[in-house]
Amino acid sequence: MKKLLMLLSAFVCMNIQAEDLPNKMVDLGDIILKTDLSNAEKLTKQNFQVRKETKYAVKDGVLKLTPPKLAYGDKPPAKSKWAASTMSRMAFKEVIPQDYAVSFKFKLNKAPEGFKVKKYSFFFEFGHRCVRLQQGQDGTKLLIMNHLMKEEPQEKLLMKNESFRLEPEKWYKVFAEIKGEEIIVQVNDKVFYGKDSLIKNERPKAFQLNCGGAGFELDDVTVWKVGSFKKSWDELRKTFAQTK
Repeated sequence: MKKLLMLLSAFVCMNIQAEDLPNKMVDLGDIILKTDLSNAEKLTKQNFQVRKETKYAVKDGVLKLTPPKLAYGDKPPAKSKWAASTMSRMAFKEVIPQDYAVSFKFKLNKAPEGFKVKKYSFFFEFGHRCVRLQQGQDGTKLLIMNHLMKEEPQEKLLMKNESFRLEPEKWYKVFAEIKGEEIIVQVNDKVFYGKDSLIKNERPKAFQLNCGGAGFELDDVTVWKVGSFKKSWDELRKTFAQTK
Protein backbone atom coordinates (compact mmCIF):
# COMPACT_ATOMS: atom_id res chain seq x y z
CA MET A 1 0.00 0.00 0.00
CA LYS A 2 2.85 2.40 0.86
CA LYS A 3 4.48 1.82 -2.54
CA LEU A 4 1.13 2.40 -4.26
CA LEU A 5 0.64 5.71 -2.45
CA MET A 6 4.15 6.80 -3.42
CA LEU A 7 3.44 5.97 -7.07
CA LEU A 8 0.13 7.84 -7.00
CA SER A 9 1.84 10.85 -5.39
CA ALA A 10 4.52 10.87 -8.08
CA PHE A 11 1.86 10.63 -10.80
CA VAL A 12 -0.02 13.61 -9.38
CA CYS A 13 3.18 15.67 -9.17
CA MET A 14 4.09 14.87 -12.79
CA ASN A 15 0.65 15.95 -13.96
CA ILE A 16 0.80 19.20 -12.02
CA GLN A 17 4.16 20.02 -13.59
CA ALA A 18 2.90 19.19 -17.08
CA GLU A 19 -0.37 21.10 -16.78
CA ASP A 20 0.58 24.25 -14.88
CA LEU A 21 2.64 26.50 -17.13
CA PRO A 22 2.77 29.95 -15.50
CA ASN A 23 2.57 33.30 -17.24
CA LYS A 24 6.13 34.62 -17.23
CA MET A 25 6.02 37.92 -19.11
CA VAL A 26 2.71 39.73 -18.58
CA ASP A 27 -0.11 40.06 -16.09
CA LEU A 28 -3.21 38.22 -17.26
CA GLY A 29 -6.44 40.17 -17.72
CA ASP A 30 -9.98 39.08 -18.53
CA ILE A 31 -10.60 35.77 -20.27
CA ILE A 32 -11.73 36.34 -23.86
CA LEU A 33 -12.31 32.73 -24.83
CA LYS A 34 -12.32 29.52 -22.83
CA THR A 35 -13.38 26.13 -24.13
CA ASP A 36 -12.54 22.48 -23.58
CA LEU A 37 -13.81 21.90 -27.14
CA SER A 38 -16.11 19.11 -25.97
CA ASN A 39 -18.87 20.73 -28.02
CA ALA A 40 -17.30 22.47 -31.00
CA GLU A 41 -20.72 22.96 -32.59
CA LYS A 42 -21.44 25.65 -29.99
CA LEU A 43 -18.41 27.68 -30.99
CA THR A 44 -19.58 30.49 -33.24
CA LYS A 45 -18.23 30.74 -36.77
CA GLN A 46 -16.91 34.15 -35.76
CA ASN A 47 -14.58 32.56 -33.20
CA PHE A 48 -13.79 29.16 -34.66
CA GLN A 49 -12.88 28.27 -38.22
CA VAL A 50 -11.75 24.98 -39.75
CA ARG A 51 -9.90 25.72 -42.96
CA LYS A 52 -9.15 24.23 -46.40
CA GLU A 53 -11.36 21.13 -46.19
CA THR A 54 -9.99 19.97 -42.85
CA LYS A 55 -12.50 17.63 -41.21
CA TYR A 56 -13.25 17.70 -37.51
CA ALA A 57 -15.21 15.85 -34.87
CA VAL A 58 -15.52 15.86 -31.09
CA LYS A 59 -14.67 12.51 -29.51
CA ASP A 60 -13.60 11.57 -26.00
CA GLY A 61 -13.95 15.23 -24.97
CA VAL A 62 -11.35 16.60 -27.41
CA LEU A 63 -11.45 18.15 -30.87
CA LYS A 64 -10.01 15.83 -33.52
CA LEU A 65 -8.89 17.32 -36.82
CA THR A 66 -8.14 15.26 -39.92
CA PRO A 67 -6.44 16.38 -43.16
CA PRO A 68 -8.40 16.10 -46.42
CA LYS A 69 -6.21 13.35 -47.90
CA LEU A 70 -6.82 11.05 -44.92
CA ALA A 71 -10.50 12.02 -44.54
CA TYR A 72 -11.40 11.51 -48.20
CA GLY A 73 -9.30 8.44 -48.81
CA ASP A 74 -9.64 7.22 -52.38
CA LYS A 75 -13.00 8.98 -52.88
CA PRO A 76 -12.36 12.76 -52.89
CA PRO A 77 -15.09 15.14 -54.06
CA ALA A 78 -14.86 15.94 -57.75
CA LYS A 79 -14.50 19.68 -57.13
CA SER A 80 -12.15 19.43 -54.17
CA LYS A 81 -9.24 21.87 -54.21
CA TRP A 82 -7.40 20.37 -51.23
CA ALA A 83 -8.06 16.63 -51.55
CA ALA A 84 -4.34 15.79 -51.72
CA SER A 85 -3.42 17.93 -48.72
CA THR A 86 -1.98 16.33 -45.58
CA MET A 87 -2.39 19.60 -43.66
CA SER A 88 -5.02 20.08 -40.94
CA ARG A 89 -5.80 23.77 -40.41
CA MET A 90 -7.94 25.74 -37.99
CA ALA A 91 -8.09 29.18 -36.44
CA PHE A 92 -9.65 31.25 -33.69
CA LYS A 93 -10.61 34.60 -35.20
CA GLU A 94 -12.11 38.02 -34.51
CA VAL A 95 -11.99 37.77 -30.70
CA ILE A 96 -8.18 37.84 -30.75
CA PRO A 97 -6.66 41.26 -29.87
CA GLN A 98 -3.22 42.57 -30.83
CA ASP A 99 -1.63 41.59 -27.49
CA TYR A 100 -2.83 38.46 -25.68
CA ALA A 101 -1.96 35.22 -23.94
CA VAL A 102 -3.15 31.77 -25.02
CA SER A 103 -3.01 28.32 -23.50
CA PHE A 104 -3.91 24.96 -25.07
CA LYS A 105 -2.98 21.28 -25.36
CA PHE A 106 -2.34 19.35 -28.56
CA LYS A 107 -1.32 15.89 -29.73
CA LEU A 108 -0.19 14.74 -33.17
CA ASN A 109 -2.02 11.70 -34.48
CA LYS A 110 -0.01 8.67 -35.49
CA ALA A 111 -0.59 7.76 -39.12
CA PRO A 112 -2.88 4.74 -39.57
CA GLU A 113 -1.62 1.73 -41.46
CA GLY A 114 -1.38 2.44 -45.17
CA PHE A 115 -1.23 6.23 -44.78
CA LYS A 116 2.32 7.42 -45.33
CA VAL A 117 3.61 10.52 -43.55
CA LYS A 118 6.99 11.77 -44.73
CA LYS A 119 7.37 14.28 -41.91
CA TYR A 120 5.20 15.31 -38.97
CA SER A 121 4.94 19.04 -38.28
CA PHE A 122 2.90 21.44 -36.20
CA PHE A 123 2.95 25.22 -36.15
CA PHE A 124 0.82 27.97 -34.72
CA GLU A 125 0.73 31.59 -35.75
CA PHE A 126 -0.01 34.90 -34.10
CA GLY A 127 -1.71 36.45 -37.13
CA HIS A 128 -1.62 34.68 -40.51
CA ARG A 129 2.04 34.28 -41.53
CA CYS A 130 3.15 36.91 -39.00
CA VAL A 131 4.81 35.30 -35.95
CA ARG A 132 5.10 31.51 -35.90
CA LEU A 133 6.35 28.74 -33.64
CA GLN A 134 7.23 25.96 -36.06
CA GLN A 135 7.74 22.46 -34.72
CA GLY A 136 8.64 19.18 -36.34
CA GLN A 137 10.88 16.15 -36.31
CA ASP A 138 13.82 18.40 -37.19
CA GLY A 139 13.47 20.73 -34.21
CA THR A 140 11.58 23.89 -33.25
CA LYS A 141 11.92 27.48 -34.48
CA LEU A 142 10.39 30.80 -33.44
CA LEU A 143 10.03 32.92 -36.58
CA ILE A 144 8.83 36.24 -37.91
CA MET A 145 7.10 35.43 -41.19
CA ASN A 146 6.73 37.12 -44.56
CA HIS A 147 3.54 39.10 -43.80
CA LEU A 148 5.52 41.21 -41.32
CA MET A 149 8.70 41.37 -43.40
CA LYS A 150 8.96 44.38 -45.69
CA GLU A 151 11.73 42.91 -47.83
CA GLU A 152 13.79 39.76 -48.36
CA PRO A 153 14.35 37.38 -46.66
CA GLN A 154 10.80 36.12 -46.23
CA GLU A 155 11.31 34.97 -42.65
CA LYS A 156 13.50 35.89 -39.69
CA LEU A 157 14.73 33.46 -37.07
CA LEU A 158 14.28 34.57 -33.45
CA MET A 159 15.17 31.37 -31.62
CA LYS A 160 15.65 27.67 -32.36
CA ASN A 161 16.05 24.37 -30.56
CA GLU A 162 17.12 21.59 -32.90
CA SER A 163 16.86 18.91 -30.22
CA PHE A 164 13.22 19.58 -29.29
CA ARG A 165 11.26 17.40 -31.70
CA LEU A 166 7.61 16.42 -31.70
CA GLU A 167 6.49 12.85 -31.20
CA PRO A 168 3.12 11.47 -32.35
CA GLU A 169 0.64 10.36 -29.68
CA LYS A 170 2.19 12.59 -27.01
CA TRP A 171 0.32 15.49 -25.43
CA TYR A 172 2.01 18.90 -25.37
CA LYS A 173 0.97 21.84 -23.23
CA VAL A 174 1.46 25.36 -24.62
CA PHE A 175 1.37 28.76 -22.92
CA ALA A 176 2.19 31.76 -25.11
CA GLU A 177 2.31 35.51 -24.41
CA ILE A 178 2.72 38.29 -26.95
CA LYS A 179 2.90 41.99 -26.10
CA GLY A 180 4.45 44.93 -27.90
CA GLU A 181 7.64 43.75 -29.57
CA GLU A 182 8.13 40.66 -27.40
CA ILE A 183 6.87 37.10 -27.43
CA ILE A 184 7.46 34.11 -25.18
CA VAL A 185 6.15 30.59 -25.82
CA GLN A 186 6.36 27.64 -23.45
CA VAL A 187 5.88 24.11 -24.79
CA ASN A 188 6.00 21.68 -21.89
CA ASP A 189 9.33 22.52 -20.22
CA LYS A 190 10.88 24.32 -23.23
CA VAL A 191 10.84 28.12 -23.57
CA PHE A 192 11.14 30.19 -26.76
CA TYR A 193 11.63 33.94 -26.56
CA GLY A 194 11.92 36.66 -29.17
CA LYS A 195 12.08 40.43 -29.31
CA ASP A 196 11.85 42.44 -32.53
CA SER A 197 10.22 45.74 -33.51
CA LEU A 198 8.32 43.92 -36.30
CA ILE A 199 6.28 41.97 -33.74
CA LYS A 200 4.40 45.07 -32.61
CA ASN A 201 3.17 45.80 -36.15
CA GLU A 202 -0.54 45.28 -36.77
CA ARG A 203 -1.43 41.62 -37.30
CA PRO A 204 -4.66 39.94 -38.50
CA LYS A 205 -6.97 39.08 -35.61
CA ALA A 206 -6.42 35.35 -35.77
CA PHE A 207 -4.62 32.61 -33.88
CA GLN A 208 -4.00 29.74 -36.28
CA LEU A 209 -2.98 26.12 -35.76
CA ASN A 210 -1.69 23.90 -38.57
CA CYS A 211 -0.52 20.30 -38.61
CA GLY A 212 1.23 18.30 -41.30
CA GLY A 213 0.73 14.56 -41.17
CA ALA A 214 -2.26 12.53 -39.98
CA GLY A 215 -4.03 15.33 -38.11
CA PHE A 216 -4.06 16.39 -34.49
CA GLU A 217 -6.15 16.67 -31.34
CA LEU A 218 -6.79 19.90 -29.46
CA ASP A 219 -8.08 20.54 -25.96
CA ASP A 220 -8.47 23.18 -23.23
CA VAL A 221 -8.06 26.45 -25.11
CA THR A 222 -8.00 29.72 -23.14
CA VAL A 223 -7.29 33.22 -24.46
CA TRP A 224 -6.69 36.18 -22.15
CA LYS A 225 -6.36 39.92 -22.53
CA VAL A 226 -3.03 41.02 -21.08
CA GLY A 227 -2.07 43.90 -18.84
CA SER A 228 1.32 45.31 -17.92
CA PHE A 229 4.63 43.47 -18.00
CA LYS A 230 5.20 41.59 -14.76
CA LYS A 231 7.48 43.27 -12.24
CA SER A 232 9.83 40.29 -12.44
CA TRP A 233 10.07 40.41 -16.24
CA ASP A 234 13.11 42.72 -16.55
CA GLU A 235 15.25 40.23 -14.67
CA LEU A 236 13.64 37.08 -16.07
CA ARG A 237 14.09 38.31 -19.65
CA LYS A 238 17.87 38.17 -19.21
CA THR A 239 17.74 34.39 -18.74
CA PHE A 240 16.39 33.73 -22.25
CA ALA A 241 18.96 33.55 -25.02
CA GLN A 242 17.63 34.79 -28.34
CA THR A 243 19.22 33.57 -31.56
CA LYS A 244 21.38 36.31 -33.07
